[in-house]
Amino acid sequence: MGGDILTKEMCEKITSLFSHPIHIYNEYGPTEATVGCMIYEYKPSDTYTSVPIGSPIDDTQILLLNHDLELTPLGHIGEMYISGNCLAIGYTDDQKTNERFLDNRYNAKHKLYKTGDLAILHPNGIMEYLGRSDFQVKLNGYRIELGEIQSILLTHPSIKDVYVSVIELSGHKLLCAYYVSDHEIENLSNFLKKDLPTYMIPTYFVRLDTLPLTINGKIDKSALPLPKKEATKYVKPQNTLEKTLQELFTNLLELKNPISVEDNFFDYYVDSLLLIKAQSILLGKSISINTQNFYEYPTIRKLANFILNEQVAETSSSLEKMPMIKEIKKTIPNSYHFKNIILFGATGFLGMHILYYLLTTTHCKIFCIIRKKDAINPLSRLIKKFQFYFPNLMIDQYLYRIKVIEGNILDDHFGLEDGLYHLLGSKCDCVIDTAALVKHYGNYELFNKTNVTSTQSMIAFCKHFQIPLHYVSTMSVSGHGLVKTPSADFTEDDLYVGQAFRENVYVRSKFEAEKAIIEACKNEGIIASIYRLGTITNRYDDGVFQENFADNAFLNRLEAFINLGIFPQELSHFNFEFSPVDFCANFIVQLAQHQQHNLEIYHLYNNYYISGSQLVNMISSSGISMKSSSINAFKTALANANSNYFGITAYIRNIHNQNVITFHNEKTASVLHSFNLDWPKITDDYIHKIVLYLKEKHN
Repeated sequence: MGGDILTKEMCEKITSLFSHPIHIYNEYGPTEATVGCMIYEYKPSDTYTSVPIGSPIDDTQILLLNHDLELTPLGHIGEMYISGNCLAIGYTDDQKTNERFLDNRYNAKHKLYKTGDLAILHPNGIMEYLGRSDFQVKLNGYRIELGEIQSILLTHPSIKDVYVSVIELSGHKLLCAYYVSDHEIENLSNFLKKDLPTYMIPTYFVRLDTLPLTINGKIDKSALPLPKKEATKYVKPQNTLEKTLQELFTNLLELKNPISVEDNFFDYYVDSLLLIKAQSILLGKSISINTQNFYEYPTIRKLANFILNEQVAETSSSLEKMPMIKEIKKTIPNSYHFKNIILFGATGFLGMHILYYLLTTTHCKIFCIIRKKDAINPLSRLIKKFQFYFPNLMIDQYLYRIKVIEGNILDDHFGLEDGLYHLLGSKCDCVIDTAALVKHYGNYELFNKTNVTSTQSMIAFCKHFQIPLHYVSTMSVSGHGLVKTPSADFTEDDLYVGQAFRENVYVRSKFEAEKAIIEACKNEGIIASIYRLGTITNRYDDGVFQENFADNAFLNRLEAFINLGIFPQELSHFNFEFSPVDFCANFIVQLAQHQQHNLEIYHLYNNYYISGSQLVNMISSSGISMKSSSINAFKTALANANSNYFGITAYIRNIHNQNVITFHNEKTASVLHSFNLDWPKITDDYIHKIVLYLKEKHN
C-alpha cells in the first residue's frame, strides 16, 4: 500500500476480513525517486502511532535534515531528502529542478531531492512518516493550515471530498474550498465558524462532481475553476456618515464603482492591513472604532448605525452583583504535593515552557492532552515543538515522565473515552490550563467555545474529582487598550471594574471564563488559581520567541517601529512592559505548588518598565536607525506600509484615551519575593537579542 499515511486501524480492519494471516507492506516514495524507495511490513504488535515507512531500499539514502540542511538527531522531526541511484535527473523545468534537486554535501556522487515530507527516525532505524511540510500558507499576516480546513469540511455529512487552495482574483489572494457533493450546500461558512477563526474561513465554496486529478493521481490545480462573484443589488447611502464610509471603502478596495452600503466588506477581499488603514483614516476624522467592530458590523449601514448609536459599558445587575473576590477566599491546608499533572496547551509558547519547568524543577508526571493536527500525531507535535524551543536538550530523557494523550478541549470529556477520563480524574492531582484562542478579533462563537465552554468543562472535571485548577488568563481581561474603560485600579481582587468587555471577543471570552471559575470557587467548592499574564516576550537568556512569531502582537509592534524607522513622540513617556516567557512559566510552576486559599489570583507582569525613549535608544544601540515623528506622520506611514502591523493599533488608541486603568500586582510580588523570585530588568543586551532574533527569522 502507498500514497497516503497508513493507519493501524486500517490494517486491523483489513486483517479482520481474512481467516488466515496476511502480509501488509507500507511503501513510500515520490515519482522523482522512481516511486518506491522505502518499505515496511506491518506488525500488529507495533507501538508506533502510524504504520512506519521503514528503511530505504538498496542504493537509496534517506536523510532527515533541518532548514539549514543539517542532520537531525534520532527521535527528532526532520524533512526527508532522498539520494541515490533511484533519483530522476530532474524536471523539464530547470528552475524547478534547481529548487528541488540540490547539491549533496554528504555524498557528492548524487543529488539530494527535497521531498517536502516530514518524518522521524526512531533509535531502531525505523522511520515514521508524519505528513507534509508545505501544506501551510501565509495569508493576510496569518499562518493557515489548509489541512485543518479540509478536515473539518470533510465532517459535513454531504461532502465526499474537498480541496482548499489559495487563489488570486483581481490581484487579491484568498481562500477557496472546492468540495464534492451531490448538491449545492448552503452556509458552509457558518458550518466552519463553529471550529475556525474568521481568517481561516474560505471566501468561496465551489461544488464539483469530482476533484480533477493529474495522471499521477494528484490534484490538478490548473483544472480547478475560478469562482464567480454574484452581482448584488446596489443600495446608496442615506446620510453623511454612510457616504463617508462608502468613499473610504471604495478607495481602499480600489473599486471602479461605489460599494453598496449593504454589501459585506469581507466579500471584497478585506484583510487586517486594510482594516488598520481604515481605522487610521477614520481616527483622523475623529471616529474611533476598534477592529472587532468591523467583524460585528460588516456592512457600511450596520457600521454607521453602530457609530451613531454607540453603546456604553455593560452595567447589568448580574455584573453589579458579582461576588467579591476577597469575600470568597478561604484558607486551606497547604498540603498539595503534585505527583500527576494534566497540562492543556503543552504545544503552545507558554505551555511548552511550563512543561520544561515541570520537567526540570519537579519530579511529577505530566499528562499532556493534545489534539491531532493534520497528519502529525500528538506525540510528534510535542517532540517537534520541544526541539524548536530547546534544541540542546534531549527530550528522550524525560519521555518516561510525559504521557501524551490524544484529545480536544472542545469535545465532551475532552474527546476521551469514559474509562480514560475517569482514570485521569482518579490519578491526577492538578490541572494546568494554558490552552486558549488568543487572537483579538473574530467570531465570538468560536472564542466562546474555545475559551469559555472548555473552561466550564475543566471546572466540571475538577469539581467531580476534587482536583485544583490552575488557569492561565490575561491582564487584558481588564479591557485596557482594547475596549472602553473607566479610570480605575485593577488589583488581584478585581474582575469587573466597568470595562465594556463585550466590545472585544478575546476580552469577553477571558472575562466570562474567569467569572465562571470565581463563581465555582464560591458555589461549587472547587479550588483554583488564576494567573493573569501581561505581555509575554522573548526568552530572557537567548531571545527565542514563539514559533509562529509573525502572529504575535508584541513583536508586530516592535517590527512596526523598526521597519518604518520612526517612533511617535507621543509614546516617548509610554511604559513598555516585557515579561519574558521563561520567567512567566517558572513563576506559574512555583506558585502552583504553594496555594494557601481556595481562590488565588496572581498578576504576573514585569514591573521593570522601560519608557518609549529608552526603547528607542536600546534599539538604536543594536544598529537600527530610528527617527522621532508626530503621531499623525506615524499613522500616515502605517497606512502606506506594505506589511500588516496589526499590533500597533492599541498603542495609538491609548494616546487618545483619557481614561486610565492602573494595574497593581503588589500582592503577587510579595508572594514571589517570599520564594526569592523577581522579574529581570530590561537591558540593552535583552533588546539586542530580540532585534537579532527578528533579523534572523526574516533572513
